[in-house]
Amino acid sequence: MIKKIIISFLVLTLILSSVSVSASGSTEPDGTEEIAETEENDAQNDPDDPCALSHDLIPVGEKRATCEEQGVIIAHYICMRCGKRFYDPAASLPVEDESSVISAPTGHDWGEWQTVKSPTETEAGLMCRYCKNAPEPVNKLRVTLDAGHGPFDNRGIIQEYYEGRRMFTLMTFLEEELSKYENIEIFTTRKEMSDAPKLESRGTLAAENGSELFISLHTNWYDSQAAAGVSVYRSYFRPESIELGTQLGLAVTDVINQATGITYMRNESTPMTRIEPAEEPENGDGEIQDYYSVIRNSVKSEACRYSFIIEHGFHSNYEECRFLLYDENLRNIAKAEADVIASYFGLYTKENVPLSLRHVEYKETDPTGSPSLPVNYELEDGFTANAETAVNGGTTVSFKRLPDEELTELCAALEETEPVSLYELKCTINEREISQKDQIVFNYKLPDGADASLLRLNSYNDGETEHVVLSYNAEDGSVSFRLFKAGKYFFFFSDSGYAGYDVNGDGSVNNKDVVALFRFLSGDGLAAISLKAADVNEDGANNNKDVVYLFMYLSAAVREDSENG
Repeated sequence: MIKKIIISFLVLTLILSSVSVSASGSTEPDGTEEIAETEENDAQNDPDDPCALSHDLIPVGEKRATCEEQGVIIAHYICMRCGKRFYDPAASLPVEDESSVISAPTGHDWGEWQTVKSPTETEAGLMCRYCKNAPEPVNKLRVTLDAGHGPFDNRGIIQEYYEGRRMFTLMTFLEEELSKYENIEIFTTRKEMSDAPKLESRGTLAAENGSELFISLHTNWYDSQAAAGVSVYRSYFRPESIELGTQLGLAVTDVINQATGITYMRNESTPMTRIEPAEEPENGDGEIQDYYSVIRNSVKSEACRYSFIIEHGFHSNYEECRFLLYDENLRNIAKAEADVIASYFGLYTKENVPLSLRHVEYKETDPTGSPSLPVNYELEDGFTANAETAVNGGTTVSFKRLPDEELTELCAALEETEPVSLYELKCTINEREISQKDQIVFNYKLPDGADASLLRLNSYNDGETEHVVLSYNAEDGSVSFRLFKAGKYFFFFSDSGYAGYDVNGDGSVNNKDVVALFRFLSGDGLAAISLKAADVNEDGANNNKDVVYLFMYLSAAVREDSENG
């Protein structure tokens, strides 16, 4: 007893001493824990390396480059904080060269320009060109293909035929045909010939991956070798699938019957439905459901609007079974089915992407009256012209001095008593009017040494002078004629001397000068004036301010005469 007490005492002493050491360690720290915590905080707060402790990674999946967006060559991870890329989710394998995982945009490969709208004489045309690169589809058709049964299931009347093997081959051909299209994503229930997934998993795959179309590929069997034909089953809950099911069944029937001569589409050429149980519209619990589990499970998803079982003839019929033994025949069936699917859902290849989906570039073309078209100019020295719009068929413009005999006759008609230089401008543009948009501009530069102050001009075109605008540049002594209508105009240049504000050049300054200036500013082409004299306020322009200043000048002159007389 005493021995037990002593042992217990010794054990208790040892326990208390260990507790004391532990307590001592907690009450008298050596500082290492504090240092570690400080380093961790510093790392988290380091602005130069926000990911010193860990990265915030997200996966980056493979993606082909498009015309305007970069692609992803190799799937990897990128940190949302620092932007570094890694091959693994543990961030232990950094991507040293970003170009090894990221591809640059391809850029556009533009086709030829096409005419959208042809130009007219007065309106611009429109052209466009489309990029040859196939754009990344915005919406893809999701399809699940199911090769019925397993590799050695359902032997045919011909011993080499197994439904599970031949339908797997047909599925691979159909997948190959559909893969030619850009806007489709294909799933298969069997990856290898040896695969034999359970029935319930086949339709479930279509529901889980969001397929809009599910097709289970089969051939039929009946005790009588005379039974023949193609059958299509659809979901009871998808009446909208009748049209597509009918098209698929008739397409398969046509391919097989061309060789057998006995194949037809059963059930009056429409898809059939079969509900559980077969004889009654409702099963024991009162709920209607599709009889076939592959169809029943596929339409559990609202996305799956088209669910079919296609029986491609009878492998109990010698003619149809022999037809289905040849790969070439199965390829023809696959192509027929793919053509129906492509047409129904609007599938397209890289070569026939709808223009509405391609990248497009537009440009306007000039009206048929374009500067690029031929314009014939007949101009005197010192004159230049710019036809901003010329009409298809040719434009002729001329600006030349009239012969003396015509000059004398015209001066008399215009009551011009002084010798003047008279120029005639002719503009022929297929006898149509020129708009503000497509005007013609003529410029006249005074000869070197000429005194711009002696310039005197007017225009005349049978009173229709609103179709011409004259302007004078005092700095370089040039005159511009902006023409808005085809026709015949006359311009007068007189060297009559400049005398103060003698606008009309008759040798005196009076109310006639006011009238001449007012008529000129109002667009009256018969108003022959001296532009220099008409610049009464000497601001380098001819406008209504000059009329006001001329009135003021004449009023002051009248006052001065009355005061002196």
